[in-house]
Amino acid sequence: MKLLPSLERAVPKEHLAPAALHDLITSLQNIKIAIESSVSNEQKAKLDNLDNIINKLTQLGDDPSIDDIPTAAKTIIENAVALFPDDKQQEILESQVYKKTFKLLDQWEQISAPISSQTDGFNRNIEFDKDYDTKFNDFQIGLRVGAIGIYNINVLTTKQAQKLLKLEVADTECLVNQTLSAAYEVNASAAGAIKFINISASLAKAGELKLDTFFQVKNNIPTYRALWAMFKTPVVPWSLKSVNTLLTVPNGGTSLGYRACALKTGTSFTIQGEVGVGKSLVTQTDLKGNVIDIDFSTEISASHQHTITGDVSMFVTKHASSGKPLLKITIEEADERTNALNLALQAQIKGLDKLAGQYVEMLLSKGNKIVQWLEENSSPGAALLESLDSNVNKDKWYKPIASLALGQESVDDAVESLIGNELQNVIDRIPLSSEDDAEELANKVVTKLLDIFGASDSTAIESYREAAEQALQDELAKLQQHIRQQADRFKELIESEAKDVLKPVEALGKEVKQAVTQFDDNIEKNFNKIISKYREFKEKITSALEKSANIKLGLAYDDLRKRSTSLSHSLELLLEAPESSDVQTFYRSLAIGDDKKVASMLPTLLNTGKVKVLAESTAIETMRNNTTTLGLSIIGKNITSVKDVLSQLNVKVDTSGNLYVKQEYKVTATASGLGETREAVLNLTYGIAQASQNPDFVGSVGFSYTNKDSKLHSVNEISEFLHSLDFSNNPHFNNLPNDVSVPTLIPAYRKNTAIAEFNKIVKQAPTQFTTSEICISLRASKQTYRKLLGLNGYNLFNNAMTYLIYLTKRDDFYQEAMEDIVEIYEELDPKYADYNELFSLLLGSPNSTNISLNTIKNDLRDLDSFKKLMKRKSKLPYKNEKIFWLRVNSKFEKYAEMAGALRRLPTTLNAIETAVDNFSVTTQQKADLEKLNATLKGLNKKFQRGLDDWVEVEGIVKNAIDDLYSKFGWAKSSVNLRLLSFLLLLQETVGEDEELFLTTITLSNASDERRVIVV
Repeated sequence: MKLLPSLERAVPKEHLAPAALHDLITSLQNIKIAIESSVSNEQKAKLDNLDNIINKLTQLGDDPSIDDIPTAAKTIIENAVALFPDDKQQEILESQVYKKTFKLLDQWEQISAPISSQTDGFNRNIEFDKDYDTKFNDFQIGLRVGAIGIYNINVLTTKQAQKLLKLEVADTECLVNQTLSAAYEVNASAAGAIKFINISASLAKAGELKLDTFFQVKNNIPTYRALWAMFKTPVVPWSLKSVNTLLTVPNGGTSLGYRACALKTGTSFTIQGEVGVGKSLVTQTDLKGNVIDIDFSTEISASHQHTITGDVSMFVTKHASSGKPLLKITIEEADERTNALNLALQAQIKGLDKLAGQYVEMLLSKGNKIVQWLEENSSPGAALLESLDSNVNKDKWYKPIASLALGQESVDDAVESLIGNELQNVIDRIPLSSEDDAEELANKVVTKLLDIFGASDSTAIESYREAAEQALQDELAKLQQHIRQQADRFKELIESEAKDVLKPVEALGKEVKQAVTQFDDNIEKNFNKIISKYREFKEKITSALEKSANIKLGLAYDDLRKRSTSLSHSLELLLEAPESSDVQTFYRSLAIGDDKKVASMLPTLLNTGKVKVLAESTAIETMRNNTTTLGLSIIGKNITSVKDVLSQLNVKVDTSGNLYVKQEYKVTATASGLGETREAVLNLTYGIAQASQNPDFVGSVGFSYTNKDSKLHSVNEISEFLHSLDFSNNPHFNNLPNDVSVPTLIPAYRKNTAIAEFNKIVKQAPTQFTTSEICISLRASKQTYRKLLGLNGYNLFNNAMTYLIYLTKRDDFYQEAMEDIVEIYEELDPKYADYNELFSLLLGSPNSTNISLNTIKNDLRDLDSFKKLMKRKSKLPYKNEKIFWLRVNSKFEKYAEMAGALRRLPTTLNAIETAVDNFSVTTQQKADLEKLNATLKGLNKKFQRGLDDWVEVEGIVKNAIDDLYSKFGWAKSSVNLRLLSFLLLLQETVGEDEELFLTTITLSNASDERRVIVV
């Protein structure tokens, strides 16, 4: 690969003369400056004419009387050289820049036809010849391109410019589009005004690069003049200085100049923004699902960061009003399912420690003075930052870090804020003790900080790093002294409190209990033990919260993308301060695909007003300004009596992103008794209650079926499971009434793709993963929630009866008899095609659960089809009519009960929403909370009764359950037919345009490595 420091290298030789002439002019001016103080007055007078001659050179392309620009240029150059002393003339004639210019002038392609007539364009395969390399000092990042690229020039008319680029061009003008396509990689160049720069590790790969520039000219200008003007000073798309200088302002009074430039790379784009975390609902229950307590957290916000992989395009123009650079960024996703997966697994969420602190207090003991004190003093990042800002010169801390992390040596408020925020987050999340070695701690912190900005150690200049570490080490030592002082205050606090107040803290483990008991023996050491264990427990909750938020954001994004007709995202940025070094760093990082720096810098630049977002697509706007509600469900009563919360409390996040904490030692007993099938009921209420508090809540209804194999599924088992989700294989599928449709949960091509992907993973790494889990979960979105609230109970009943009679497990003759009976009733009166009408008749009253045998006999006895049914019945081995009717009757009653439960489901859902809606989030009175708890518990039981008969599992693996919210259990290799009916019923009722269920296959191992296949 060759270094491409400027676009000149990408221009065919026959068009390079103008840029070479520009370099020669610069060389002549520099020689004049160097010698004019040492030459005679006569010689000096001759040199004074150089400026006039150079003006003629720069205006060659503008003089319509000159037809042969190269010949005219040579004559003027010779006149200019003649002004210098003899020795200098010889030096100039032998210089590389002089020889190169004359050689390229000889190769100049003189095309006299008007530029607007070049509709076929110019196409070249170009070779990047080092002979025509030029020095470029804007910055030291170069694009290393392949040895050969494709180059072309096209002319865009007024209509084409408007249609393709949305650029307004007068009818008398056109745009000359210069395009380069080549393989590329990003690398550092030794030359440049800045001494060095770190490049993110993610950029150490080759990709495809496409560069475009758009030059505006008059239609009637000869082609050679247009090209001469365009190539005289080429714009460099990845340099903000070049772009800001050379791009013209729309309607700015000039008809000649660059209007826009563009870059397109096959890379990734990282978006970072605020996440609003709403009033999270905290529920506490016993192992049977009885609600013990409910509380609401305060509202907080956090920042999230996620990466979209695909083709990233950046289109740069000048803003019509301000004249500032305007960036239009478009990302075309490479693989939608892969991106949804990456979003859920790899997104970063920061700032959830405040919410984690509230949850820790709830877990240990709400209102406990010791717990509150530990929380207030567990995050020293702000204190360290304040100390740095007060005591350390910016050149000793911020400047070295800015140089190492961002590749710029100037520091302003935006850069300080950016580095300070990241430093505070690092200090608040790493283990920190007053007994740590301050030098080692400083090294660890700087390493983490550089990693955040994607700056690798290998390219860091040691002197800068040493300076940063020394400045940080001194302040860390002061912070450690502050921690020692905290130990003394903590001693006073625990001495003033009763023993009962200390119990929640002692639940952090044996070491903490011992440290509290023997605190006076070694105050500093014991305090470090207590505060570090508290931080460790808080980190456990924080990490789970981040994972929960990632999953919810991933599901929201997947849901949004599913509704979108396009997989492109767009963001329009106005660079308000293009001269600012941090904005130039941001632009450069964006241009070369350094998404990590872009993600880190953009929020700060937006906050300081240096960059403004003018417009953004729905997808990016949603992800940059998303609101998600995180909640905690605590399972197991008297959780504060747990002896060691760090080892005994298991913090879990389910596939819908719901967070819960349970006591691990109680799970086995619960699982063996299948108590877990009751826990999913709570999950429904918990989610719906949150959705009632926040209409944008994601994860409102957590409902899932999980099939887990602790020894890894075989490919055949995966195939059998996925294909069992298709009811069309059922032998009775064709017996369905014409007006009943059965939806498809997963299209066949997606099943086959997932099976192939699973097979590939297992073959490529047969020992890497030890466990596999298939999960079908209800998609979590406010649209899903609203659709479930709006379900039609009568439609549910009618479809449920159809599925139960025609499709579920069968006792063939009796099932056929039931089909005949309902069809004969329709023959009796067409209105009975609606099973709501039919079973209202058979049950007699809304509250009845019994069907009268005599009603059926009396209604149908005169019909021939009924007589035929009775004749077939008489041929059964057991001819006892009473047994026959009892069997038919019991099945009808059971089906009516099950379908009736689904008919009441929307009413129950709305009752839950109403109950929470009517509860004021500011209410603190215990009586009001208990009233809400009682209401929700009663509604829970309705859910439980309504869903139990539908939710069946087969082949449950004993003691293999690790997800208490899994209502359905573990099937061996296929889904139970009645359960599948339930899933299909919900899907059919909301409509196939709303894909209700998300199916994933997760492979994992003991090290928590995971691969997730989204089916």
